[in-house]
Amino acid sequence: MFNKKTIKDIELQNKIVLLRTDYNVPLKQLKDGSDVVANDFRIRSSLDTINYLLAQNVKKIIIISHLGRPRSVEGLSDVSELERAENGTRKYSLRPAFNRLTELMAEQYGDDVETFHNNFPMNFHSMPIFARTRYTMPINQANDNYKIEMLENLRFSIDEKKNSSELAEALLQVSGADVFVQDGFGVVHRAHASTDAITKFVPSVAGLLLEKEVMTIQQAFMDPKRPFVAVMGGAKVGDKLPLINRFIEQADKILVSGALANTILCHKGYNMAKSRVESGQADIIDDIYRAAGQKTNNIDNFIILPKDVGVADEFLSSSQRHNKAVDSLNPSDIALDIGEVSITEAVSSLDSAQTIVWNGTVGYAEFDKFALGSSRIAQKIAERTAQGALSVVGGGDTSSFVLDWQKKSPEPNQFSLISTGGGAALELMSGTKLPGVEALEDKA
Repeated sequence: MFNKKTIKDIELQNKIVLLRTDYNVPLKQLKDGSDVVANDFRIRSSLDTINYLLAQNVKKIIIISHLGRPRSVEGLSDVSELERAENGTRKYSLRPAFNRLTELMAEQYGDDVETFHNNFPMNFHSMPIFARTRYTMPINQANDNYKIEMLENLRFSIDEKKNSSELAEALLQVSGADVFVQDGFGVVHRAHASTDAITKFVPSVAGLLLEKEVMTIQQAFMDPKRPFVAVMGGAKVGDKLPLINRFIEQADKILVSGALANTILCHKGYNMAKSRVESGQADIIDDIYRAAGQKTNNIDNFIILPKDVGVADEFLSSSQRHNKAVDSLNPSDIALDIGEVSITEAVSSLDSAQTIVWNGTVGYAEFDKFALGSSRIAQKIAERTAQGALSVVGGGDTSSFVLDWQKKSPEPNQFSLISTGGGAALELMSGTKLPGVEALEDKA
């Protein structure tokens, strides 16, 4: 099903590998002003590819990634213009990600970080790479024993998002890479220098994470085991329209929740009080229901909306939760979750599901009292996965919620795929081709 070459299809021994990861991870600031990684899921997810490359006796792995949305500049003469934190350190540096990768590698080897450094030295290049950057001695010619090196945040260069051939050539000159490995699923929906342009100059294949993400999502939509149940939350109807249309084509049931459901319920004539509702969506909603009507005569059993909601009278984490039917809201009510009746119906709808795709939490899950619906659905999906169902959790907020829920759960809970990509997962689920995947070499 995955028609692109991967690292398992090529000879890697003694090769210099330029590895594009997605280390765009959240950071948190310590009391001393330094940054550390707040959620290392994307870094952990890259380890299978890194370990495979090392097992194939590559000469060196040079990791490239971006982080955040920093100010971008033209070249070395502008480096002083990059943003600084109060303690003087560079904002949006990838060094915290490098430090966390080092810690995770040390854990794998059963060493403390200092011992691991002595046995397996790694190197971070603090100077960003720009289109005009050239190393007198490229990394591949350096007389060192580093097996893994990491370059600084790609988006410090204004040319990264421009899909610049010049920046791609600079990365290859600096690294001396023999092969490019794309493993950053979260970035392949963008044609940037490190996802598209670079593939024009060097043999380019997929890493194991990219292959898994694409194959699992494609399997869910192209060859689903049935029943196929979709769980959909989110805020804006327009943003999710391509995915809604794909669900209408492929799914056997769609459970709609969140502000998305509020908007549809409001269109149907319900007074959603102070709940978040998107205006100007009447035509789009009519089109959605028209398409659903062409598939089934029983639309209300196909697109399932909440019958009740968990409400608060203020948008505060401390607000009390009350369950109310959607036709009984007071003027001050704010719907922040699906209600008990709707939770029970959603869980029941998942009872026999063999394929489950979840995109968008079913409520404002950042507030504990309004994470009930999302938690119960996560639990049910995990149970179905253990029973053999294929489950895909996609979308940044949904993946983050499920990862946090897993940590709090007293029992281990697994899903077929918790995607590392937000926009990339949404676009692939919607049937859109991803530039960073299309640019890779085809299998023979």
